[in-house]
Amino acid sequence: MLHAVVEDLSTLTGVEVHTTWDGRLGPPPWQPTSHSGSATALTVTVVDGPAEEWQQFAELARQCDAVLVIAPEFDRLLEQRSDWVSSRGIPLLGPSPAAVALCADKWRLAQHFESNGVPTIPTTLCDLAQEPTVEPGWPRVIKPRFGAGSTSTFLLQDRHEQTALGSQLAFEPLLNDAIIQPFRVGIPASVAVICQGDGRVFLPLPLARQRLSSDGRFHYLGGELPFPSPFAPQALELARLACASVPGLRGFVGVDLLVDEVSGQVTIVEINPRLTTSYLGYRRLAAAPSRPGGVILRESPLARALVWPENARASLGFRASSPLFFEPIQGGMADNGPKTGETTEKVS
Repeated sequence: MLHAVVEDLSTLTGVEVHTTWDGRLGPPPWQPTSHSGSATALTVTVVDGPAEEWQQFAELARQCDAVLVIAPEFDRLLEQRSDWVSSRGIPLLGPSPAAVALCADKWRLAQHFESNGVPTIPTTLCDLAQEPTVEPGWPRVIKPRFGAGSTSTFLLQDRHEQTALGSQLAFEPLLNDAIIQPFRVGIPASVAVICQGDGRVFLPLPLARQRLSSDGRFHYLGGELPFPSPFAPQALELARLACASVPGLRGFVGVDLLVDEVSGQVTIVEINPRLTTSYLGYRRLAAAPSRPGGVILRESPLARALVWPENARASLGFRASSPLFFEPIQGGMADNGPKTGETTEKVS
């Protein structure tokens, strides 16, 4: 995901991209590049660990015109980075810190959905150190109140399994602050939504089907785009309504949901207030518009929507093709540099 978005952003005319890369992962997957002319398209700063990464992040953010934060929700990492950027008056290419804080809290977000009429899964707080409660019945799902990527998420069939999980909290520290939900039948799916950031315009992208592990841990294995469900229009509209209920959403966000094609019910699970792995699929499906004469713009239309979401409705189209599959692994083309009179925007 990081590889893909950095590669795509660096193709945009008038945009310089600065990113860090942890040297412990090996050589960076990109090479520093330049647009034609003098503008630098991509600069990569290699760091040797979290301390140096934070130092370089702060230094680069202060030098840039806008920042795209990609971080997990647990330990408030995404919220803290977003707040650090926003509090210094640096534009975020993503949701506000308040929107991140609401969406990262799965219990508070569920209460918010219920109070705003958005269909979601009943969610209550859970203390795994206590005896299992009767509600919400069996099977049930236990997950961290603040989590990402199905980390420490369990499908439990009976009270014995929950008691056993409670005895293993030393190995699952995120579950010291947990939520409990009834298990709902349905096809796991997602909708990416481009949010303009003014509380009015929300553009849902095609419905994607998620592939999750069948071991009761719900590990994300990739997805399929587009998902030709007869309930896709309903899913897109609910994703739009869910995003419209959260003030401060901007840019690319992911809405997870369940589609029950037997009952026809679509249920919102949560909002991921950040770039998601589905970006890998959408970037392949997005069709670049043509200049007069049929010349395709040599840049990513989806990356343009990250920087300027107000233009997404006009610029984003999707190729009619058979469903494509994408996996959560590392995924441009060069474009001309700034023309006369154009400025170069720096993105970290």
